[in-house]
Amino acid sequence: MGEDLEVRYIGFDPAQYPLRFLLSESGEVGQTLQELTERVNEVGVSPTDALVVEVRIDGRRGEWRRIGLLPLKVDVLLEGWVAPEGAFIRIRPPGLRVGVRVFAGGRLVQEKEVETEPQGTLVALPGLVPLRIEACYGDKVFYLNLPPRGWAGEWWRLGLGWGAFLRGCTSAE
Repeated sequence: MGEDLEVRYIGFDPAQYPLRFLLSESGEVGQTLQELTERVNEVGVSPTDALVVEVRIDGRRGEWRRIGLLPLKVDVLLEGWVAPEGAFIRIRPPGLRVGVRVFAGGRLVQEKEVETEPQGTLVALPGLVPLRIEACYGDKVFYLNLPPRGWAGEWWRLGLGWGAFLRGCTSAE
């Protein structure tokens, strides 16, 4: 979750009045911040989530009283890569929805919102023309260039293969 939060017990016995930590939206609970952090890293956290701190007010019953509500700052990592199968996008923390736009020749051909998987989500398949993929989440934007189907990644960037095609189209004399 980023910076470590120091927990100090002031004026009460933590053995008699233990603390627990939970997230306001997802409801994930941890008896320690480390335990909650491990769970959050597995399932992800919403950018609008808040950390709730509760204390057990009676040792024998399960009555908990909220003593603090702290906003969370979520640092989002948006990354992507190109494979022979297509373009993949991944976001950390996992489970957030990412806006994806696919351009061919500068024209928008597809726009969608996808929920990414921890191992990456296929967002575009290679076509007959080069594609430019734009993935965005909040103020984070990531661009990918997807080569045409069957072409090595750098060939079309160097213009190899297009030269003969273009000469054939323009030499109609």
